[in-house]
Amino acid sequence: MNKVLSKDDINLIKVLGDNNCLFNCIIQYLHLDKNIINFIDNNYTYKLNPSKQYEKLAEDLRQNVVDWLENNLDFPLPTGLTIKDDIIDCLSIDNIDSIEEYLLDMRAYKFAGQIEIYALSNILKKNIIVLTEINDKYYSLGMGNIYNDFTNDNIYLYHNMLEEYDENQYHYNLIYLKNKTQIISKKKYLELNDKISKPLTRNVLKEIIV
Repeated sequence: MNKVLSKDDINLIKVLGDNNCLFNCIIQYLHLDKNIINFIDNNYTYKLNPSKQYEKLAEDLRQNVVDWLENNLDFPLPTGLTIKDDIIDCLSIDNIDSIEEYLLDMRAYKFAGQIEIYALSNILKKNIIVLTEINDKYYSLGMGNIYNDFTNDNIYLYHNMLEEYDENQYHYNLIYLKNKTQIISKKKYLELNDKISKPLTRNVLKEIIV
C-alpha cells in the first residue's frame, strides 16, 4: 500500500454509522468547502452537525447516485468493465437476484461502496481516494476514482476495512486536510464572519485577531 497522508496532515471527521456513512461524508465535505471564508491569508470553516437537514441532504445524495447508476449502466470504468458488470459481480456476494433489485436496495439503506464512489466522483467531478490507517499513517486501499489526473483537489475518505472483519461493521469517515482550512466551531465562525463583513477599522481588526 502506498502512503498518502500522515496523522498530522489531516482532520478525521467522524460521521454517523447508519449505513449512510459514505453519503454523510460527502455532504460534510461539500458543507466544509462551501463555507470556507478567508481572512488575513487564513481559511476558516465549520462542521455540519447531525440534524434533520443533514439527514435529508445525505438521503437526497443517495437517490441522485442511484439515478446516475440507472442512467449509466454502460459507463466504462478504469478497470475495463462497466457499471453493469460491477453490479453483476456483486449480485452473488450480496445474495441479490438482479440489477434492478440491487438498485432498489441501494435506494433504501444498503451500505454503499466502490460502485457508488464511481457515481459520486462523476457527479461531483472530483477525485475520491479511500484510505486506511496504520500507526498514524494513512495508506491507499486502492478504492476510489480519479476523475481528473491534473488536480490535487481530492476528497479523502477513511475506511475501517483493516480494523473490522465483519462487513456489517464497515464504516467511512471523512478525512479533511488541515492545509486547506482551519475548522472552528459554528459560534466562532459566525462571529468571525460577522466581524469581517464590517468595514475594516483598527478596532474591528483587534476584535478579529483576539
